Amino acid sequence: MYDIERVKKEFIEILEKTGTKYADEPIRVNSRLTSTLGRVCYKPHYRGERVIVDRVEFSKQLLDTSTDKSIRDVIEHEACHFIATKRSGTNHGHDAYFKSICAEIGCTNNKTTTKVERTVEVKKIFKYTVICDTCNEQVGHYMRRCGVVNDPSHYFCNKCKEHNLRVVQNF
Repeated sequence: MYDIERVKKEFIEILEKTGTKYADEPIRVNSRLTSTLGRVCYKPHYRGERVIVDRVEFSKQLLDTSTDKSIRDVIEHEACHFIATKRSGTNHGHDAYFKSICAEIGCTNNKTTTKVERTVEVKKIFKYTVICDTCNEQVGHYMRRCGVVNDPSHYFCNKCKEHNLRVVQNF
């Protein structure tokens, strides 16, 4: 089982093996990452300036549900992005330079793309559920405020055709 301290320890060990300096950039767990397993975030920069790493984030779902091997692969993958940026001062995405760093540290990689075993269930988290009080039917799920969430009295249930909807917040 991985926690953020173990993730930080392994991430920093990878950097040290390659001689990359770790300047205490935050390494965090982000519970909002559902389709992205990890990411390196950059500070805004002006054209021609070096890119600066702001923070590194890992998905809470990844840490909670994935195998140790999958988590280790994601840590290595994000470390490769971090190293590429630190060495060159630019964001390389998944280009040849990034892949050369993957090869250097032994990160999972094939000739065209970096592969990570995917075991995280992609689950949408809805903020609002609309329910019909007449027939007890769930009318819809919404991630953002919209017409039916803002004023349900203007809408009707698709099943019983009544204007008796209420909004429940799912926090």
